[in-house]
Amino acid sequence: MNVLFWDIDQTLVMTGHAGFMAIARTLAEMAGEDTPLPKFDAGGRTDNYICRAILRQATGREPTMAEIQRFGRRYEEVLLSCMQQIEGYLLPHVRDNLAHFAALDGYDQLLLTGNSRTGANLKLSYYGLAKYFDFAHSAFAEEDFDRIEVAARARRLAEAKWGERLERVFIIGDTEHDIRCGQAVGAYTVAVATGTRTAAQLAAYRPWQVLPQLPPPQEMEALLGRAEATTGGWK
Repeated sequence: MNVLFWDIDQTLVMTGHAGFMAIARTLAEMAGEDTPLPKFDAGGRTDNYICRAILRQATGREPTMAEIQRFGRRYEEVLLSCMQQIEGYLLPHVRDNLAHFAALDGYDQLLLTGNSRTGANLKLSYYGLAKYFDFAHSAFAEEDFDRIEVAARARRLAEAKWGERLERVFIIGDTEHDIRCGQAVGAYTVAVATGTRTAAQLAAYRPWQVLPQLPPPQEMEALLGRAEATTGGWK
């Protein structure tokens, strides 16, 4: 079995900064309307990492885990309304690829994301993509701060599901954090330059493949087929 672990933001969908709007609303509720939104790079980070960084900069102190979780849950509550106000879109060839691999024997599609399970479901349901993924065996950032922790859980979930039938595992994302976590767990890393990182910037982290964007499904299938099959699951 070939397992595709997909990132969400700027790999599959562009939410048009709806996430930033939801974060700003949540911060205003928790820290006051006059609290400026700190500058931060959300690309490839877990929700908990982002919430902690924002609260730390906004308040000048280290937030508690309870505060981080409260921020995250409130962010999820306002996210849908923000997506409805800001026009987002699917990235090129996303739906075609997901539909293709969903119908193809020998491939399983899972998520490896810095979003929480609730946040991931909200985004993918809104864009009509949730049906392509097995959420039960996907890896979300629940209490994790580092994406490598999420990747380690992804590995355990894939092994529990497929065992010795696991042949190739791919992690597809748009940042160096996707590459880094894929390398940490021995997966083939496919970097797509559809976010804020250029192809040259991604190539510096030595992923297995760097693409300007997702190719059409048949090209993507041919590309993945060039990866060496492994025994025992991971390369």
